[in-house]
Amino acid sequence: MRQETDVLKAITDYVRQELLQRIMSGELNKMQAARLLVKKFPAMTLDNARKKVRYETGSVGDIHRKFVDVDYRLTIADGLARIKKQPRKESKSIRLTGCKALILSDIHFPHQCEEALALALGAGVEAECDTIILNGDILDFYKASRWAQTPGHMGIEEEIVCLLKFFDLLKELFPKAPIYYVIGNHEVRLERYIIQNAEALYSLPELSFSALIKADHYGVTLVQNEPIKLGKLNVMHGHEFGETIFSPVNPARGLFLRAKASTIIGHYHQPSEHTESNINGDQTACYSTGCLCDLNPDYRPFAFTKWMHGFAIVTVDDSGAFTVNNHKIINGVVR
Repeated sequence: MRQETDVLKAITDYVRQELLQRIMSGELNKMQAARLLVKKFPAMTLDNARKKVRYETGSVGDIHRKFVDVDYRLTIADGLARIKKQPRKESKSIRLTGCKALILSDIHFPHQCEEALALALGAGVEAECDTIILNGDILDFYKASRWAQTPGHMGIEEEIVCLLKFFDLLKELFPKAPIYYVIGNHEVRLERYIIQNAEALYSLPELSFSALIKADHYGVTLVQNEPIKLGKLNVMHGHEFGETIFSPVNPARGLFLRAKASTIIGHYHQPSEHTESNINGDQTACYSTGCLCDLNPDYRPFAFTKWMHGFAIVTVDDSGAFTVNNHKIINGVVR
């Protein structure tokens, strides 16, 4: 009995491992496979060999039976490949070393604070920064907001003109510095507005954010949904984490709990820092920077109780090690 069982198993293994793949590829038809099976096991009749081949290929037997898995991983891959998937937008990782970066965030043109912005730019010039990172919410896009809007407020076209004039100033102050523009939640307002109100125009290249701000003309590199790797420090706007990094201590503490890696963000308009070491002595440092916009806007007149002006200058060596100077601006003085 044991010998008979072993023979049946050997026949099944031979069909599944040797013949099915060749049938599936079209190299053999079922009759040719049956003849090879008889040649391998002469005790079988051709009729029995045909029945075995037909059974293993699903032609007879259990109506739910399909081709037996010759390569289980290949079968899974083939099956998943048939399932339609929404393509993901391509993003490119920016990695920078051996530089000194001036990080500005949350200017919110046309709600900028000229005094704070002038101090930040002056500090960048004095420190001889060679890289500019605009870390999100540089534009406000007030008219694309979902909130109730005050009539007579500056429109989108006027906001963009403000930004282009700011690019002119950056090119004059830092003529050789590359400019990286991280898309913040306020920049996303424009895309969302077009999708919700004029979806038919969404694919027009002339209405893309890149085209509207003349990114190619000014040599501006846009970054979205992926951190800039400033050496070993990740640079993100902060909204990418949603509201999950909120912390009753400070934004940097909440960021540490969420990112688990050295990261600097804007978004919260509050300068803060949190540093911890693990059991191996490896340090993780997280930072949030201040803003460069009006501290008491009409929609939030007491924002100054939480918000603070600020910016950061980050020096990165060729190994990726970094030093962060997370500056506050208090009473017109850079601290």
